[in-house]
Amino acid sequence: MVPGIHVLTLPRRVRWSFIDQVLVSGASFLTGVILIRALGLEAFGVYALILVGLQFAAGVQEALILNPMMSLFDQRGDVSPRRYLGVVMVHQGALSVLLLALVGIASLVPGLWDASLPISPGIAALLVVSTQVQDLARRYFFVTERPALAFACDVVAHGGRLAIIMGLGLAGSLSISDVWVIMIATALGGILFLLPDLFRMQVDRATVQALTLRHRHVGGWMLAPMLVAWFSESGFVLMVIGATLGTAEVGAVRAVQNLVMVLNLLIQSQENFVPSTASQRLVSGGPPALRAYLVRVGSLGVGGMLAVVAVLALLATPIMDLLYGHSVPDQVAILLAFGLFLALGFLNSVVYAGLRALAYLQSVFLTHVVAGVVCVVLMPAAATWLGVLGALGVMLVARIVMTGQMVAILFRRIEAPSTAAAS
Repeated sequence: MVPGIHVLTLPRRVRWSFIDQVLVSGASFLTGVILIRALGLEAFGVYALILVGLQFAAGVQEALILNPMMSLFDQRGDVSPRRYLGVVMVHQGALSVLLLALVGIASLVPGLWDASLPISPGIAALLVVSTQVQDLARRYFFVTERPALAFACDVVAHGGRLAIIMGLGLAGSLSISDVWVIMIATALGGILFLLPDLFRMQVDRATVQALTLRHRHVGGWMLAPMLVAWFSESGFVLMVIGATLGTAEVGAVRAVQNLVMVLNLLIQSQENFVPSTASQRLVSGGPPALRAYLVRVGSLGVGGMLAVVAVLALLATPIMDLLYGHSVPDQVAILLAFGLFLALGFLNSVVYAGLRALAYLQSVFLTHVVAGVVCVVLMPAAATWLGVLGALGVMLVARIVMTGQMVAILFRRIEAPSTAAAS
């Protein structure tokens, strides 16, 4: 056996997390193919831009609720899973109210909500809340060692969504408006698996206050970097391209990006086990064990992703013709840019897991500030002068700088005398 492979194959939670993420990423990939063929590049570009807003809201949830839960659940002490779920649902309820209020304000203030958007404020609000609660359900099943339930939840939410969209697409009656309703309905179907836990959950003020303080310490330091880092993520790139070059260009770029988005199965599935395993390694073996684990997982993940990207680049033209019936300009360069971007994103996620285990996220904020400023200042001009490749070039430079800084911070913290003494 190759050293380190057992990290990704033996634990039950790990095996199921990969199976589950294959389902989610595969369904997302096939949904993109169907929508591009059914709606065309320009309409798909509009869909992609609206989805950026949904993903931004999901990022806030991940920073404030999901990531703290994944990192701290195994360190909950004598708090029962029922009481822990009660705390998490209180947090999710508060976030949902805030997001609903923001959508309501945007719909009432003139100029904040574009009436031409193919989604109403009410549907947007339902979409945000339903998809967030469904994602919380699947993550909760993972931390409570019920990965089969997490998989079943995603079969309904993502597999069901794909089946319905495919059926309407083949019938020639699919529209963007239909997609939002389908997403809401299938997310609610996935939430049904959490109902037994919701009926049994316990909420008491003391536990909510105690765990909220711990979650706020982790989530607070993750929210600010997430908000700043969004300006160096692919969503911001798509918005810049849409504003400067048009929605058809967004659709074309997103079509190529869809080829490498299957790599998200590594990025997303690691979140189901790397943070908790990193915490366990730190507790059981101290900083050396944590460092060895992170290096092993990071090396395996990045190496595998780059190998897949190289193969996709060599076969880009036949794959594009097969999936979409046509190619797009600069597709190989776009594919390589997003492939490298995702590989660095995986490494960043692993580094984050280590820093969360060490409860040391303060210094990371500056790395996101630098990357965000670079993109905000340079990307619009680069897109205007150099087109899509100019915007993607700025995105990559910012990500490379940020990744290097984060790795350096992690290793310095692991080697710090105070960390070794605390372990």
